[in-house]
Amino acid sequence: MMSHNLLGLSLSPPSEAKLHILEVSFFAIKLVGNKF
Repeated sequence: MMSHNLLGLSLSPPSEAKLHILEVSFFAIKLVGNKF
């Protein structure tokens, strides 16, 4: 799923790329929050 997001990130226009980055970073923050 992560590789699919990265693939979509490289293929999408800049505005969509920013949205993908926000989604991935939010997911990472949730993961870190669950660990601590």
